[in-house]
Amino acid sequence: TVSMITSIRQSISTAVFFVVSFSGDSYTSVLTKAGVSFENIYCTQILAPREEGGLDLVDEWEERVPEAERTKYSYLGYFVGAFVNSVMSHISTSTAITSSTFLSTLYSGKVFEVGGVGVGPFSDVCEDLSDCCSQGLSKVWMTKGDDTLKQFSTIEDFNFTTPSCGVDYSV
Repeated sequence: TVSMITSIRQSISTAVFFVVSFSGDSYTSVLTKAGVSFENIYCTQILAPREEGGLDLVDEWEERVPEAERTKYSYLGYFVGAFVNSVMSHISTSTAITSSTFLSTLYSGKVFEVGGVGVGPFSDVCEDLSDCCSQGLSKVWMTKGDDTLKQFSTIEDFNFTTPSCGVDYSV
């Protein structure tokens, strides 16, 4: 997080940050009611903004979830379900799926592919912080507030891939 914020501050000198999971869905009404300008408010996203077409995760969610049920909660739920499914797909079919086998698979040092984005590796044992790696998504997205439209839009040319813990996410 520190390296990401340092990187952003180098190119954006007057920024206020929210760290959220969605493109400001619930914050837009709060900001509007409070009379706060959207200018210089940037939101880091741990999931691709839903309007980000062409990304496997978004495309799969839109394909599988009926339009009337597409909410920020169904999007997050879809991601969690896809993540759990990815972890479980690494468990042998001859092995009983228990909380123990699930957790040992989760903490096996693997990177789990979820809709075209790497998640992990996760570690539950570390000697010190330098060898401890519990990595979430391999990428974050950045959105910027638009005071005229009262919404957040993806910054297209922003690219920050989180430190990889020695993992090649391109595989």
